[in-house]
Amino acid sequence: MLDHVAEEVFDDDIDRADLARYLADPAQALIVAMANDVVVGQIKTILHRHPEKPPTLFVEELGVAPTHRRRGLGTALLHAAEAIARARGCTEIWLATEPDNAAANAVYAAAGWSPQQVTMYSRTLEGD
Repeated sequence: MLDHVAEEVFDDDIDRADLARYLADPAQALIVAMANDVVVGQIKTILHRHPEKPPTLFVEELGVAPTHRRRGLGTALLHAAEAIARARGCTEIWLATEPDNAAANAVYAAAGWSPQQVTMYSRTLEGD
């Protein structure tokens, strides 16, 4: 199924070994949208379990081919992720995007998601 993927659906080419490891992890979920045997959209999620509260689902990435944007596909993929969250007993689903990513912010708002103010930290581990 992932042999035929439209441009800009994923950030990079799919590596079969990485894909196999990803799909073998029960905490991960990958949902794709197809048109004419081509993947034109995808959403990747990961389940976060906590010792003191119900699980949450994090949307790692949402991608839709430019040829299929503004047709409700991103919103449909978000709703599919919400269904996975509910099925896994999650009480919250969340994601992060840049404040100036107007297209992404419009999709999330249209799907009924609320923006939150957070400070994100990261650290590159290469070359430590």
